[in-house]
Amino acid sequence: MAAQHSGAGRAYGTNIVNGISYGGRSVLSLGGWDYAAIPAEYFVQLGLRIKAESHPRHALVVSCANGRVCYVPHREVFLRGGYETTFTESAALAPEAGDMLADAAVGLIRSDEAN
Repeated sequence: MAAQHSGAGRAYGTNIVNGISYGGRSVLSLGGWDYAAIPAEYFVQLGLRIKAESHPRHALVVSCANGRVCYVPHREVFLRGGYETTFTESAALAPEAGDMLADAAVGLIRSDEAN
């Protein structure tokens, strides 16, 4: 059976990765669903990881939420190369940035399980 939240909803977390500051909340929980706000164009493999590791809770990833830092590809894309991994003035994230965002989102979702 799916986990349900009581009340109107709950927002928790701030600044999902230390050093990257943006407004708003990182996870919003409404009606048994957890919405993980990622401030980037997040690759689907990373979003699927958040959903899988948040089970049995129902997680949805909201991309380009609370701003947008750049593309956030998964680690393997950095080996292949391409425009998403090219370092520019506005896009200079390390290969582990996507995993850091996923770890933080899953941690926030799981931290609400005890509440």
